[in-house]
Amino acid sequence: MLWSCRVLTCGAIVTLSMSGCAVGPNYKVPTRSLPNRYTESTLPERTVSAPVAHGASQHLNIGQDIPGDWWALYRSEPLTRLVALAIRNNPNLESARQALRNAQELTLAQYSGLLPAVGGTFGRTRGNWTCPGLVPDL
Repeated sequence: MLWSCRVLTCGAIVTLSMSGCAVGPNYKVPTRSLPNRYTESTLPERTVSAPVAHGASQHLNIGQDIPGDWWALYRSEPLTRLVALAIRNNPNLESARQALRNAQELTLAQYSGLLPAVGGTFGRTRGNWTCPGLVPDL
């Protein structure tokens, strides 16, 4: 009785699990619609100027790619030094560099199997060998 109850329970679990995977023969992948912007209203072409030093109006380049070294756009030497220090002392980046070097060295080591190899052995033994006629009989 207990064994048949377990079999029925496992069978029900397997049946329910497998039925969740079926989507039917008429399944169509839904289309993704990406938004044109992430703000409620469109952004202006230029910002408002301010009556302070370096407060001139700025032009917005919508859709332009930002470079990887975005901090260089600010032309701030302290910011550039700070980012360089952070990158240099980042343990995750350093471990990634070491893993890459390790993989490159392992790849080069695999090529050594394609090169010709030379092998040999050298050994020494000691024994009591006699040559007839060289040693007088006693």
